[in-house]
Amino acid sequence: EKAAHKQPRSSSSSAPGSRPTPSGAPPSHHRSSLGTTHTPLQRMPSSSGSVSGGSRSQAHGSRPQAIFIVPAAITSIVNMLNVRDMLEGSVYISATDKKANGAIKESTIQLTHTFEDGSAIDLTVLDNPTKLSPAQWASVAGCVAQGSTWQFKGWPYPNGEVEIFAKMAGFYVRFNDEIPNQKTKGWKVTNLVFSRERTRKHEVGVMTSLFWDTLHKFLKINKPQLLYHPRQR
Repeated sequence: EKAAHKQPRSSSSSAPGSRPTPSGAPPSHHRSSLGTTHTPLQRMPSSSGSVSGGSRSQAHGSRPQAIFIVPAAITSIVNMLNVRDMLEGSVYISATDKKANGAIKESTIQLTHTFEDGSAIDLTVLDNPTKLSPAQWASVAGCVAQGSTWQFKGWPYPNGEVEIFAKMAGFYVRFNDEIPNQKTKGWKVTNLVFSRERTRKHEVGVMTSLFWDTLHKFLKINKPQLLYHPRQR
C-alpha cells in the first residue's frame, strides 16, 4: 500500500511584515504564541466558543475566545501593523516603518498568552468591531484608546467612555516627549509610555509587562470566564 501523503506544514517565516528578533526577551512568566486568521467576524464565536475554521480552532476546542480592539488609524502609535511586535516580542516598530518595509495589514491576529499564575487567554485582535454581535461584545477583554471620542462611534455603550472602560480594560499609548491627551485624563485607562530613543528599547518590555499585568487583573475581577487553564479543553 502507498504511504499516506503528509500534509504540508504551514510556516509564517516568510510572511510579509514578520516581526524582528527583539533585543531583549520579555519576562519568563509572560509566554505567548501568535498566528493569524482571516475568519469573517460573523463566524467568530460567542464568549464560550472558539474561532471557527482551521487547525488552530480545533486545538482550542471549547476554550473561551476573547477580543481585543486596537485603533484603525495608520497614525495610531499601536495598530494592526505593529501590535503583534509589541505584545509578543516586546518590540516597538512604528506603523509607518512597518508599511514602508512592505508589511501587510492583517484583518485579525490570534494571540495566546500565559500569565504568571498559570492561567491563559486566547485573544483575537482586530480594529473593526462594527460587525461584532452582542455576545462578541461581551467577550471584549480590552482596547487601545486613540484619545478621540469618534473612535467609539457605533459601539453599543450609550454612556460613552465611562461605560466602555467599565466593561473592558482600557489602554492609552503615547511617547514620553508628547503632551498627555487631556481627554484621557478622565478615562479609566492605563497609560503605556514609550520612548523614541533606540537606546531605551528595554522600556518597551516594561510597558508590555504592565499591559499584560493590567489586563490580567481586570479579567480576574470582571471577566474571569475569558481566562482558562492550559489543560482545559
